[in-house]
Amino acid sequence: ALDTPKYRFYMYWTLGVNLDERQTLYLVTLLCNLLYGLLVVAGFALLPRNRALLITAATFFVGPTIVLFVLGLFFASLAAMALYPMTTVATIWTVGFFQSK
Repeated sequence: ALDTPKYRFYMYWTLGVNLDERQTLYLVTLLCNLLYGLLVVAGFALLPRNRALLITAATFFVGPTIVLFVLGLFFASLAAMALYPMTTVATIWTVGFFQSK
């Protein structure tokens, strides 16, 4: 999927360099690790120490994978909104209708 011209153009347009598959995986891994590290720091700043240590210990090996999964869901929902705008608007209206009194 990364070899198609459209994705290569978007990567070149965003970063200014042509990336191969290995560099793209390195970039995504780096991004997920950095975001997980920032979430751990935020957890220690906002949560009690015992709870932050427990959550960090429980997610130490799978934390960047959880971040990758959440980012994937986010970008998939953005792609679905771009591909199906009428369905997106209908969903937003339906959710707004059910929340109103």
